[in-house]
Amino acid sequence: MKNKNLWIALGIIWVLFIVWEIYTEIWAASQTGPVIRVDLILFIPILAVASGVILFKIFRNNRNKKAGS
Repeated sequence: MKNKNLWIALGIIWVLFIVWEIYTEIWAASQTGPVIRVDLILFIPILAVASGVILFKIFRNNRNKKAGS
């Protein structure tokens, strides 16, 4: 059950990022001139670290379950 919650959290994080990207692409299309995406300096590292931590926990939980059985 614990892994299910982690997968849900990871999915929510990625869905929110995809929705943000769609919104900013629509916004960028309406702008004239170059669009500088400063938001990515913040979002990409957070997304990468959160994904890495969650996946690490999922695989560690799976390994501990197999070792305990």
